[in-house]
Amino acid sequence: LDITASELADEAGVSLRTLQRFEASQAVPDAQARLLERLKYTLEQRGVAFLGDPQSAPGVQLDIKQARSAKAAQSDSRSSRISQGLNAVDLDA
Repeated sequence: LDITASELADEAGVSLRTLQRFEASQAVPDAQARLLERLKYTLEQRGVAFLGDPQSAPGVQLDIKQARSAKAAQSDSRSSRISQGLNAVDLDA
């Protein structure tokens, strides 16, 4: 996916520490289900499909085409933000 934990947390709108706690935990508390759904949605947008029953037979599958498309879109978005930042700097000069 070519994404860091920090980038995933940022895109999903959760803190990096929350993501780290989810990774270290055997289960996710019910009160955190909303945050877990944000992470799941973000990964699905990057081509990850969640398969099977999460309790008895969890699994994932990666849609390579969607992952590449999401990576390209992310790269374009970063380039645009950098360009906008440079234009803002130029205007201030």
